[in-house]
Amino acid sequence: MDGRKLSREVREEIRIRAVKPVEDGECPEFVVRTLGFHRSCIYDWLARFREGGIEALRLKKIPGKKPKLDGGQLRRAHTQDPEAVRLCKEQEYPRIARQAKAVVFFADQSSVRSEYHGGTTWSPAGKTPVVASNS
Repeated sequence: MDGRKLSREVREEIRIRAVKPVEDGECPEFVVRTLGFHRSCIYDWLARFREGGIEALRLKKIPGKKPKLDGGQLRRAHTQDPEAVRLCKEQEYPRIARQAKAVVFFADQSSVRSEYHGGTTWSPAGKTPVVASNS
């Protein structure tokens, strides 16, 4: 079984349910084979269980990059309040531009298409190359 296709919650439950019978004396390889996982999985789960108990088998927060905007900033970014837009243009934008020490373009002003393919291709001499569309 490909565990990557299962939700994180289901994988957590499988780990917990797999360890219990082994701790009660069941053969680890029989348990993991019954669940359809590779035999090395059960030994990893057992090591984690013996190191930190059931909590070691539970979900852990997926690490990621810290957001650059907090909740309030994100809400403001999604609103279209004309007064807020005016204040942003007159006060916040100049501060951001000074801090960046560069000209700042916003996505809707920069004319960059997200589906644009700027790559190159090749074909045999004398034949016109054909590029498949992304759409």
